Amino acid sequence: MKTLIMICLFLAMTSAQFENVPDDENIIILVGPDNYYANSLNEFVDFHSEFANSAGSRDHFFIVINNYNDNLYQAQLPDEILISATVNDIWVRDFGIQNLQGINHKFDYSPDYLDNWTSNWIDNSFINFFNNTDLEYTNHNIVLDGGNFQTNGIDKAVITTRIFSDNPNLSEIQIRNYFNTNLGINEIAFIPEDIGDPVGHSDGYVVWLTPTKLAVNDSEEPYHTQIYNVLESSLSGIEYIDMPFAPDNGNGADGFGSAKGIYVNSLQTTDNFYVPIFGIPEDALALAIYEEHTNKNVIPIDAAEVSNWGGSVHCLSMEILRAAENQVGDVNEDGSINILDIVISVELILNDEFNLLADINFDGALNVIDIVQLVNIILAG
Repeated sequence: MKTLIMICLFLAMTSAQFENVPDDENIIILVGPDNYYANSLNEFVDFHSEFANSAGSRDHFFIVINNYNDNLYQAQLPDEILISATVNDIWVRDFGIQNLQGINHKFDYSPDYLDNWTSNWIDNSFINFFNNTDLEYTNHNIVLDGGNFQTNGIDKAVITTRIFSDNPNLSEIQIRNYFNTNLGINEIAFIPEDIGDPVGHSDGYVVWLTPTKLAVNDSEEPYHTQIYNVLESSLSGIEYIDMPFAPDNGNGADGFGSAKGIYVNSLQTTDNFYVPIFGIPEDALALAIYEEHTNKNVIPIDAAEVSNWGGSVHCLSMEILRAAENQVGDVNEDGSINILDIVISVELILNDEFNLLADINFDGALNVIDIVQLVNIILAG
């Protein structure tokens, strides 16, 4: 009877916490560590606490905790963002929900770097947790880690060739058709993995800055050319930006390598970019690139310690995006793009003022090029 009461309390508390988030705002979920990460327990708690306390506009963070770490989180964070539940690993990106155009997707978590018992143990714990929320998702039988699913949020994706070995019964054509039919992804770049990559996740190689801008690690040759050859032959209408890449080439805490110096492993929400920094000189340049090429708030997150475990901001988080994107071109934010937006944009230019929604080509400046592109948007109807 006592067990049943506790289960009912958990269900009620989880639903209540998410119900307090407005329907048009985002939910970000983090998972606290268990005793496997005992040597870095405080580092993970500090990382999660800073991450949650850095929440940008329309983002609401929640951290799943258990009786191994709950006192540490409760000392730093308010109870309303803490969820007492059992999720058996911290890398929620990989076995969690992937959100695309407001729809939640769940892939089969059966990576080749884990034995079947361990991956099932982790995956089932997450499914049990998530099924007890009021959030819905579509299930997919294809094997794919969330860290290997980098999309532009609309119709393009970058996935490493690990997907082929994870799904040996499917051809490349079948995989492409599956994503096109079931997720609306009509262009996929299947990039090669770098030598020695234990997990084959594309979020360690690239990040979409906008739907038409892709940042790529400024890695060494010959891999740099190899990855660009695939990207440029697979994706149309994309501008590429080299992102600083300063790996420490260490083995990491548990043999998965270190993620220190990998800046593409960021979390993007409707209004914000949470970018890992590591206390190294390259931090400033990476942040400047995000600032220059996106129209979102750039929020640095210190990942120097946790990155030693092989991942950082993107790997350790899962977003449920529900907030609507501010439409570029809708300068007065009235829900439509028309002549009034042109008039306002011209006034901004004449007064040497700036508005992100008027920067149609995302170059950080307002000029006649933006006006021409705005006119074209209106004419295209």
